Amino acid sequence: MNQRHVAPLEKIDQQEVMQLLGKSRSALYQLRTKDQTFPKPLDHMPLRWLRSHIESWLDSHNRAGAA
Repeated sequence: MNQRHVAPLEKIDQQEVMQLLGKSRSALYQLRTKDQTFPKPLDHMPLRWLRSHIESWLDSHNRAGAA
């Protein structure tokens, strides 16, 4: 039987999101409220996102900015 190992979905906190984006807390808040395409947090106390969602969003915006 062929079994695949699936990595768990990694949740990252607000501090890690800020580091990935290179943004301050207030800039992240502005992004969350003004950009409807920005991923919604999965948890709200404390704020946590899936790393893959943030990375996909970053990739799509980097491609759009390069075009």
